[in-house]
Amino acid sequence: MVKKNAIIVSRKISLIEKNYIFDLINSSIEDYEVLVTNKLFSKNLDDIEFEIIELSDSQKSKINSEIFQNIIDFGEVEFKGKPISDIFKIENMSFWHYYKFRTYFFIRNAIFEIQLVNRYLNNYKKIKVFTENQGWKYYKYDTEKLKIQFPNLSKEKYNYFIIFKYSLFFLFRSIVGLFQIRSLKKSKHIVIDHSIKQAILDINTLELKKGNYNLEYLFEELDNSFIILDEKEFPKLKGRSKFFNLDFSLFPKRKTLFGEIILLSGLFSSKIRKETNKLNNKLENIFREVSNSEFSPVNDFIFSYFHSIPAKRLLIFKYLSYSKFFKGFENIQSISSIDENSPRIKSIFDAAKKSGVTTFGIQHGTIHLLHPSYMYSKQDTQRKPFPDYNILWGKYWKEILNKKGNYPLDSLILAGQIRTDVIPKLIENSQNDLDINPLGKKIIIFASQFQRDESLREKAALDLFSAVKHFSEYLLMVKLHPSEKNEFEYYHNLAKIAGCSNYKILYYYDLYKLLSLSKIVVTCFSTVGAEAVYFYKPLIIIDHLKQDIQNYKKAGVAFQATNGNEIRNIIKLLDSNQISIDKTKYDDFISQYAYKIDGKVSKRIIQTIKSYSNK
Repeated sequence: MVKKNAIIVSRKISLIEKNYIFDLINSSIEDYEVLVTNKLFSKNLDDIEFEIIELSDSQKSKINSEIFQNIIDFGEVEFKGKPISDIFKIENMSFWHYYKFRTYFFIRNAIFEIQLVNRYLNNYKKIKVFTENQGWKYYKYDTEKLKIQFPNLSKEKYNYFIIFKYSLFFLFRSIVGLFQIRSLKKSKHIVIDHSIKQAILDINTLELKKGNYNLEYLFEELDNSFIILDEKEFPKLKGRSKFFNLDFSLFPKRKTLFGEIILLSGLFSSKIRKETNKLNNKLENIFREVSNSEFSPVNDFIFSYFHSIPAKRLLIFKYLSYSKFFKGFENIQSISSIDENSPRIKSIFDAAKKSGVTTFGIQHGTIHLLHPSYMYSKQDTQRKPFPDYNILWGKYWKEILNKKGNYPLDSLILAGQIRTDVIPKLIENSQNDLDINPLGKKIIIFASQFQRDESLREKAALDLFSAVKHFSEYLLMVKLHPSEKNEFEYYHNLAKIAGCSNYKILYYYDLYKLLSLSKIVVTCFSTVGAEAVYFYKPLIIIDHLKQDIQNYKKAGVAFQATNGNEIRNIIKLLDSNQISIDKTKYDDFISQYAYKIDGKVSKRIIQTIKSYSNK
């Protein structure tokens, strides 16, 4: 008979919570055991015995694949004889496809913890879980043995300073937009610029400047038939959200249209306001009707979270405002963008399709079989939720999207990767940068990325720091991903834990410049791995789950490591020239994955847009 109770700690706990656990263990007449899901969460558990519990890498890999397939299949789950994908399509807006990406990562990460806890349900009388995993709010666990304890956080209030600041920003850009919109009459093609500005190299001078990391070199080649749509994301209006830097936002140097003027036109239209309310009410009625149906447990979990996602009204308003815009400018033939499957861009593309404007998605990152933005069901091929055309880096990506993602073959066009246009010039002029490497050490680059599995993200960094500390002649450069630009302290703390001092953390520095200076490149599954190959650099992938998501190892262009010791051994063998890159496989990889690195990718993309546009 089970006699003990358990406390599972799956987040950082407060001092009050720590004292509560301590008193419960020492004062209660019942026996308790403390289980911790990550060693970082045990910092406050002084004088308390605990056991570390976690899913194995293989278990996580299995869950990952299963949940991904559940998400793909959910779109075809029927309600009253009609698939979910069709039920939640309002005009051209397919809300399931808008939120499929977000839903997948939320459900997957929630299930990691839920399945871990469920493994211990039969071992204890009762379990109390200290967690911040919001998935428990949508997951129906039918047992009184479980009690979920979320952190005691005060409710976020509206940040009126941010609201005021954004209102001024919106107003100023709308006023500027009134003057910009006149140039639309002479334009035929739109390219969306919605990226946070990063450090990149000027393609002519090779000096650092701020620009669009993915599209800057394309912008340099645009002629007068193109206009750039500068599309800014709405800031979070509650809590301590940060507002984007106003620099580079009010005074563009290129032919530009600020998207705020399109939204302002929608705000002034009583017809659009009424239609927004009408369609939003229609969508909510559909959600209420479907919520009364009986799904399988996993589909019920998926639907509950899908229903909870906010900002649906905002997307409807944006779609209607852009529909009005495209209807008023019939001279516009095409619109192109990266991140074309995000709700933010998809709503604009759907409005463009409504007016017969040709849509082009421009590949901006690696595509893999577990990427929910690019994997569609076979039935989706008829629904056409993707852009009219997708401009890709190479043959490999074309094959994935066609055979696995169910994209129509004739919608996939090869051109290469825009960022590579600077490589021929960079290779000719590469030299050491004494500002970041004054001692002239050999450089190892670690391209960080925000992994949604926090334990794998932490483990990768700790393993690398633990390995590199043994090589004093090397300097580890941690190049922060844009989504991690404020994570300096996070990596400093992990380096301290690992005992590593020969490292530097960089954000405002061009990645390609670093790649040209590096001896070894390390990543998990980032696009940077492919870019390292373009420079013929040895590549190490940290792959705890042995999934080889980007096929770097399979293609013969990466050394796979699953722990710190393996990383250390690979660096040692590379440094002593006992192992080296296979240039032939690198050449094959470039042909398959990047088409051509000839400095002419931007020109090919422009020609493609002009040739394939409808009007």
